[in-house]
Amino acid sequence: MKTLRVANAVSLAFQANADARIAAGRVDYAVADLWRNGRQVSDAPRLCAGLAEMTRRLAARLFLQGDLRLMVSAGPGSERRAARAIAEALATACPADGAALPCVAVVRGSNLIGRVDELFGVGAPGANTELADRLLRGPGPPEAAWAPLPPEPIAQGLHTSAQVVVVGAADAATLAIAAASEAFAWPANGAPDAQLASAAVRIDTDTPWARPDPSAPPTTIECDADGAVRLGGPGVSATTPYDGPSPPVDFGNRHGLVRYTRRYTVELTPPSGEDAGPLTAWIAHEASNAGVTTEHPTADHLTLACDDSDRLAAFCERLHDALALDPNAPAVTVSPAQPEHEDWPITLVAERFVTAVDERPAAEWLDE
Repeated sequence: MKTLRVANAVSLAFQANADARIAAGRVDYAVADLWRNGRQVSDAPRLCAGLAEMTRRLAARLFLQGDLRLMVSAGPGSERRAARAIAEALATACPADGAALPCVAVVRGSNLIGRVDELFGVGAPGANTELADRLLRGPGPPEAAWAPLPPEPIAQGLHTSAQVVVVGAADAATLAIAAASEAFAWPANGAPDAQLASAAVRIDTDTPWARPDPSAPPTTIECDADGAVRLGGPGVSATTPYDGPSPPVDFGNRHGLVRYTRRYTVELTPPSGEDAGPLTAWIAHEASNAGVTTEHPTADHLTLACDDSDRLAAFCERLHDALALDPNAPAVTVSPAQPEHEDWPITLVAERFVTAVDERPAAEWLDE
């Protein structure tokens, strides 16, 4: 009977014994949920560099042996940057012409910016009354909006010839179920997914630096067409039937959020001393005239807040210029503006996603 073996890509790439990584037995899919805890490749250069290093370490399996497919969740809106980082890593590791590099497919659809009004505004089928009102009264468009993809569109990316598939938002359980759905041609919403999803949580946190023995092979989940799930490791002939909890899994409804920037704040720190009190009072007065709110005023600290980052920046610049006129004016330290977010939970049914698969040779992603 055909079986499918899935491992954590980070664990497979960074295990201490590199030779064992290459000869570690059959692993059909390596999944990497880089988006876990809200991180995104586009927000973290180090995360992007880590993705490239992981790809280089798996390169032999990807384009020499050709027996592995890599699935990466990079965060909504980060798909193209992740694809480029992977392509660059493959090009560095591959001595052959770029045309011989594996194909990389990007599955879009988890980023909902531009569709928020259509999906959740007044009169929309999935409208939340409070969110619809927030959309109606503004101010301004949301900063971010996303919902994690269901397994079906990710499986569509696997229907291509690509050996690397990048998605926006998806957890390890969804990636594993998409791999099984493609491998066994399970129908949409017909996968025996509860046990597989539960077992996938085990590999999601399986990294070499989290194991007592860093050189030990990574944990894998093994699944067959009937949905039987076992735990094991590459090169380990004995596998253990997975009997962990199998909570109900509802991939028909995906829970995400719409994010607004509620306001921006800066911290002002005048030097301590007997003149700090009058200075702080003067800054608070000027801020009020400029439409900027003053919070937590003390003799040596002040928080300024405004829902308009440009107005706040302009006020801080005018404050700096005014103090520059007096050579005896005390120096005021101004922190960078920090956004404060306002998040609205949303639920989107699988049928309302609009997805697209962009498959290209890795060399073509280098110009993105």
